[in-house]
Amino acid sequence: MTDGVRIETDASLTPAEVNAAYAWAEWPQRDTWRIEAASRRSTWLAARDLDGELVGIARVLDDGGLYASVWDVIVRPDRQHAGVGRRLVAAALERCADRRLVAVVSTPAARDLFASLGFTGESHGHAALYLRPSGEHAHP
Repeated sequence: MTDGVRIETDASLTPAEVNAAYAWAEWPQRDTWRIEAASRRSTWLAARDLDGELVGIARVLDDGGLYASVWDVIVRPDRQHAGVGRRLVAAALERCADRRLVAVVSTPAARDLFASLGFTGESHGHAALYLRPSGEHAHP
């Protein structure tokens, strides 16, 4: 623990906590069943202050052998630019250090953070492409 923030690398987050973090980023609230389904297939990381209050989250989706991805890196606005996001991503990357490729989807505000950690827009000429099923929100 540094700077009064503890990183939990296998956190149990409630749907309410996840939706609270989504609200910090001004993302739409997700249905409880969707968060619960994602939680069964992912590993949550949490940053908590000395009082146990949630100040940041991240999620790792990992196939266990080849590929992993980091999602939902969110830090409470009053705790941003203090290294919390960097520590969450570092802990997430440690969980999947032996994977062949780790991907991340970044908001515009976090691109510099991810670039500083070595993420690039291409890998061996390959680029990520996206498709949102019709009817889904255009938000992250």
